[in-house]
Amino acid sequence: MENFSSKKVDATLEEDKFNVFYKDFYEVKLKPYIKKVKYNNFNCSVSCINDKEVNQECLANCGVKEKNFFQHIEDLLLPRIAHYEKCFDACEGKEDNAKCVEKCCSETLELLKQIDVHKEMGQFIN
Repeated sequence: MENFSSKKVDATLEEDKFNVFYKDFYEVKLKPYIKKVKYNNFNCSVSCINDKEVNQECLANCGVKEKNFFQHIEDLLLPRIAHYEKCFDACEGKEDNAKCVEKCCSETLELLKQIDVHKEMGQFIN
């Protein structure tokens, strides 16, 4: 029988794996695309303003690409995260619960790592 301390260490190790993935995925790969999309949206918005008026239709069109960008990120991440939730729920009551949860973490990380950020996000850069 595992003790509480051992389970806590296992959970910490799994959390560390997700933190490493997050740092690589968000900080290194995704954040530069977010900055570029926001920069492009700003420049587009500025071009909609002249001395006399603001072109509201132009402004609305500028925001579409940014909105689609963030929706695409959500569409990529949610099914993979849902896999973890379903897998975790299936571990409930199993004798080898800790191993089952560890397997869920590993599978979910593999699914997340399959996202080709440059391919997926490059389409939103002008």
